[in-house]
Amino acid sequence: MLDSRAFSTDLGVLMPNRVATVAALCALISAGLPALARAADAGIGPLVVVPECRMIQTGCGLDPATADLNAAACAVAVAKQLERRGIRTTLPGPVPDVCAGDPNAVVALTTLTFDCGVERDDRTRRAYAMKTRLRGELVIRDCASGKVAGRARSARAIESGRRTIVRDLVEELGHHIAPRKVRASHPETPLRWLRADVGGERSVEVNAGAIDTSSSGINRILKGMGLPEQERARHLLVESAYTPWSSPRLRVALGVSSTELRASGDGTFDGSLINLPPSKPQTFTNVPVDVVLRSLGFNLSAAYGFDYLRNQRISAVAHVGYSAMGGTLAPSRMEIDAKSPINIPLRDSAWPLGAGLRWEWRIFPHWEIAATYGWNRMNFKNPKETISGRFAPYDVGYTGAELLLGIAVRY
Repeated sequence: MLDSRAFSTDLGVLMPNRVATVAALCALISAGLPALARAADAGIGPLVVVPECRMIQTGCGLDPATADLNAAACAVAVAKQLERRGIRTTLPGPVPDVCAGDPNAVVALTTLTFDCGVERDDRTRRAYAMKTRLRGELVIRDCASGKVAGRARSARAIESGRRTIVRDLVEELGHHIAPRKVRASHPETPLRWLRADVGGERSVEVNAGAIDTSSSGINRILKGMGLPEQERARHLLVESAYTPWSSPRLRVALGVSSTELRASGDGTFDGSLINLPPSKPQTFTNVPVDVVLRSLGFNLSAAYGFDYLRNQRISAVAHVGYSAMGGTLAPSRMEIDAKSPINIPLRDSAWPLGAGLRWEWRIFPHWEIAATYGWNRMNFKNPKETISGRFAPYDVGYTGAELLLGIAVRY
């Protein structure tokens, strides 16, 4: 475990001016994204033939005229997903064996199976239909070598629809494709043949980390009371994120943010330090003091990045929000265990903002890990309490470098 002082010192060395440093990094990355994107698009590989999908029913009694059972529309959906990832496609129609007609072709074979999985029995028509599962398989085959270069499988409830299952299949294919097998007969195929594309996806992400509070006013208070200074606060962020279909490199998220800082010890101080009224004791010597500062609020963020590897992305991110300290949901207080115990409840609000760099790795088709490093500013102005109306002449701030690690479920 890292020592807190070492953590704070390293951040201070790396970021002497945190705002300017993070802003400069974000600007540099944003300026370089178009050039990196153009470089990644060079060499798009062979033409991929996408024949009509094979549609299989297992006695579910579905209407053949249903849009999701249209084999040609399914092939169009697959081709569109592949083209968004930088692959050239052609649609030959209902071809039974593409490889027989063109031995040099690379073929994307898609099969959708509508599987009931249960007997009709006495269930209502709707209850029976809702049990149907939509299962998909997508195979990329190199006709010249006969090798399967990639295979993806996925399953959804039937109400999710064909578009969703096709999107899942192509996304999963990105985790199982082997361009080297295609390069045996198509040397122009880039190793990074299938680009990432998360357009239209949603995710729920849980992040945990710390904010550097070494320069926070709370440490001036703690030091004046003879308590150990706190150089970082815990930060928890739960976000619901969306990537637009039309802009797969953009990520917008709305989340709930929670912070907590704790300090305790035996303090020796004068009551005027925390604005105690004359009716309260003014001199304290070696008395136990417990400080708990919590905040809870919402967080709105936007990130724009570039997939430098097939399933890894680096983005510039900025966020703004609203946080409240104190109250029922985020109780904050200072307790002084003197002869006459003193409990000082604290309450205030702030508008946090920040910027940084975000790294994502879609390690599995529907799971992702992420890390965010940047600068956070959240300043509570002299948090108020019910006794004197003021807590101290110093602000309580969560302002400094921030590091978050997260895991996300994508759907």
